[in-house]
Amino acid sequence: MEEDRIKKIRDKIYDIFLKADMDVYERYDTVINRMNLTPDQVADIFNFILFDELEFQTHPYAEDGIWCHVDFDNDNYISVIGGANFYGNGTTTFEINSNFTEKTEEGVISYATIDKLNQHLILLQI
Repeated sequence: MEEDRIKKIRDKIYDIFLKADMDVYERYDTVINRMNLTPDQVADIFNFILFDELEFQTHPYAEDGIWCHVDFDNDNYISVIGGANFYGNGTTTFEINSNFTEKTEEGVISYATIDKLNQHLILLQI
């Protein structure tokens, strides 16, 4: 019974994310707000990774910085960095680069909070 309920929720989320008349951020807000789900619940339903599961290393070019890169199965990727020389402190804010951000004028998302990072992670994995 619970499995049927989760499948219905998963199908409804997919329907929302595939709507062509909304940009990806509107789709995300629709799932989180209208369906009253948390990012953790969405991640659990789809087995997505979120911030807490990222494995950061010392940045290869800045020893006071951190870095993490993930390639997803759907050919999307994300690179997350933070530290004194970056657009994020590496603790509560981060600089995000992904195949989504490359299409923007800035090329990155600067000073992204953990919530914003989780949002971006979900959008890249859907």
